[in-house]
Amino acid sequence: YNLKDKLCNNDLCKLGMQKDIYITIKYKEGRYQSTNTTYNIILNFDFKSFHQVTYTDFTTPTSSYPQYVMDEEEHNYTFTESVPKGKVTMGNLKKEYTYENNQLIIKNVTDDLNITSFIPLPFKDDDWNTIKENIDTGKYNVGDEKQVTLEGLGTYTLRVVNTSTPPEESI
Repeated sequence: YNLKDKLCNNDLCKLGMQKDIYITIKYKEGRYQSTNTTYNIILNFDFKSFHQVTYTDFTTPTSSYPQYVMDEEEHNYTFTESVPKGKVTMGNLKKEYTYENNQLIIKNVTDDLNITSFIPLPFKDDDWNTIKENIDTGKYNVGDEKQVTLEGLGTYTLRVVNTSTPPEESI
């Protein structure tokens, strides 16, 4: 057993799992006494839940990415390839994270994580609900364009020209 490993038997992980623990006692040379082989050993265990990590809309296979994170721990992973900006939800709520130099850090994980990576340049294909949901996630870049048809007025090109939040909206 290694610290922070899941306690499972043959890939079966469940509550009430029984696990045998063997302790080996080694003596320094000349210290073993056959008359004193009784030891008081106290084992303290602090068990924590694991939360599942799922990856959505990644263009590369995610099987080598961490699939679980321990309760109240930090999910920290460095991707070997550049991953487009995305969003992270914990349970059903948006979760703050940092992502720099291909390193994703999500602090204090207390529920299952869903990490969504965005396919590059999706702005042109997204519907208005998707745009509204992702406007402040970093999914869209300055210069992204979308064709918009206004009834009776024709077709226009909508272009992202700024991604900053005005001070009055960041309160």
